[in-house]
Amino acid sequence: MNGCRSTRKQFFVYHSENVLGWRMIRMTDMARGDAQVMAGNWRRVYETLTGMLIGFQVVQASTARGEYDMPSIPTPAAMSAREMELNCARSRTAGLSEDQRAELRFPEDKIERVQAKVRVYAQIGAARGDILRVWPR
Repeated sequence: MNGCRSTRKQFFVYHSENVLGWRMIRMTDMARGDAQVMAGNWRRVYETLTGMLIGFQVVQASTARGEYDMPSIPTPAAMSAREMELNCARSRTAGLSEDQRAELRFPEDKIERVQAKVRVYAQIGAARGDILRVWPR
């Protein structure tokens, strides 16, 4: 680490956007912070005068991986019987924060995609690309 080594046990985790000021999202320990830095999801934040580590900042997803290279599996417009069964299941990724999704290989699971598809299903038609009218990129 650069600067002085801090003896604190907990550190702030700051939001990726700090135009209006540093917004703290949660606390973390040094081990988890270092693991996230090594994975490229966070960066260290140091106090300018003393050089002490004061926390970690989430690296913006668009900066870290680009806007469109997050893996996603295309889904046909029609609803299958299996998708209706999945609609009643519980998703492992629903409700995760942006930095928690960044740790996963696939940031959304099939259940979450099916549930999103069910939410907009009544508003889309059969025309090619009609989903983009309801769900633009």
